[in-house]
Parts: sequence; structure tokens; C-alpha cells
Amino acid sequence: MMAKRLLLLALTIGALSAGCGAATSDYMRPVAGPEPVGAPPNKARVVFVRPSGGAWKVIFTIIDERGYFLGDSTAKGRFSVFLDPGDHYFIVWTETTETVKATLAPGRTYYVEVRPKMGMWKARASLWAVNQKSGLAKEIPNYLKDTTVTTPDFAAGQAYLNSLGNELPNAAKQGIQTYQGYSAEDKSDVTLIPEDGQ
Repeated sequence: MMAKRLLLLALTIGALSAGCGAATSDYMRPVAGPEPVGAPPNKARVVFVRPSGGAWKVIFTIIDERGYFLGDSTAKGRFSVFLDPGDHYFIVWTETTETVKATLAPGRTYYVEVRPKMGMWKARASLWAVNQKSGLAKEIPNYLKDTTVTTPDFAAGQAYLNSLGNELPNAAKQGIQTYQGYSAEDKSDVTLIPEDGQ
């Protein structure tokens, strides 16, 4: 009986400790010094935040409408990109290409939540706009408190994506089509307008 209990305890501890090592990306770097705050007057800042520890072994790559690497989203992590004002699509590249459309204003900071969910063959993710309609803006302090910050290595990440051949432009095209196929109600959850920025 004691041997069974010890075995069960060992298996439990092993399972718990296995969850402590979330996957890390070869294309994200630790942030040296304080995290950038705000956006310069000619750029918009977009923060991709993944507060969940679910699917902790899975990395979700985020691209834009041109197929440009924006960053890899890891469990309990966040990263920022600085983009030109105007219209952009943010696409999470998994089994599906779920998408947020953003119209960005200069000098403002926007947030997009990355949420893991079950897929047919492996975990996939959805993107949620932290906008005035969603009520998610109140979660921003928790997002920042509960996640660690990294910064994208754009050149290395883009080189890897380019090595995949036609998969990249196809994913970008599919992401735009995915957004266009959302219902009006669904679009309210995945759209950022200039006023959603802080």
C-alpha cells in the first residue's frame, strides 16, 4: 500500500513539475531593461497577450496581412509590436487562421488577447480584440501582472516563415478571408477601432 502511495505521489509531482516548463520560441528574446510604455507619435503599439497557461507546450505564431512575422505567443507571455497607423489584420497561424482586424491610430496602445483552445489534431488559438464592446479592457492590469514580456526577433522569425514556401502567403490570404466570413456579431469581438487604443 505504501509503495502504491509513493508511486502515485511521484507521478503527481512529475506531472505538476512538467507543467512548469512552458515552451519557449527561438524567435523571441528577453526584454533588456524596462518594457516600452506607450507608442511614439507616428506609430501604434499593439500588445499581444496570452494570460492563460493552457496548451503551455504550444507556441502560436502571429502574422499580419502581408505574411510578416509579428511574434510567437507563449503561455503566460506577452509581446509588443509598433506598426504604422491604418488598417491591419492580425492572424494566428494554427489549424485555422483566426483573425483580428485593427484600424490603428498613431500614439495609441492596443491589446489583443491570444486564447488557446482545443483543435482537431492539436491545440489552436483564437484572437480577441480588447475593445470597448468586449469589456476586456478591465483585464489589462491583470494581463500585465500575470505575464512575462519578450520581444520578437523579426529577422529570424521572418526567415523561418519564408523557408516554408507557399504556406505563408496562403495563411495570410486565408486569415483575411476568415475575418470577412465572420458574422457582424462575431466581428465585434475581433475588431479594433482607433478609439480602442489607450
